[in-house]
Amino acid sequence: VPKTFAPKDTEGEQLAGLKESLGDDVFGAIAKTTGLDKRPSSLSRDGANVAQQRRVKTFDIDATVVSNDEFKKFVRATKHETEAEKFRWSFVLEMLASNATINQSDSKHGLGRVQSSPHWLGVYGATWRKPEGPDSSIRGKGNYPVIQVSWNDAVAYCAWAGKRLPSELEWETAARGGLEDEPFPWGDRDD
Repeated sequence: VPKTFAPKDTEGEQLAGLKESLGDDVFGAIAKTTGLDKRPSSLSRDGANVAQQRRVKTFDIDATVVSNDEFKKFVRATKHETEAEKFRWSFVLEMLASNATINQSDSKHGLGRVQSSPHWLGVYGATWRKPEGPDSSIRGKGNYPVIQVSWNDAVAYCAWAGKRLPSELEWETAARGGLEDEPFPWGDRDD
């Protein structure tokens, strides 16, 4: 991976290129939801370190993520209470939340938004059973990926299932699908 994978975008070239490739309508919708247009250097502030060449030992990983139905079996068998259930709230992506949930979160009695990422709302009652807030449900979504599950919840699930979470290196290797020496998981094109 090139060492210039995520250079600083002091002139806003990455943002301009993204806007050009997506078109004004799509970029505008994304920018409005995420605030991307107000943070021109956000494309290079992803927390990535300088790229390194590393080897990974052979590992097993499930072909799919854990579904709501699979997580429900775990909860029924162990009586596990997720951290979102214990804390009685979690974060919800604004574009998934109902207007009522957004209004409640934004009210003076609500939890509000993450200041640096305002598209994330603090939502009372958001749990794996009600992933978009108290007025949502997983009914009819048994094969959807379970969400509102913390790292600790995932570790507990893995222990029950006789599995383990992948390391960051294993996860990135699996996500790349065997592709090597390219700056992006899909190859070398940035569009």
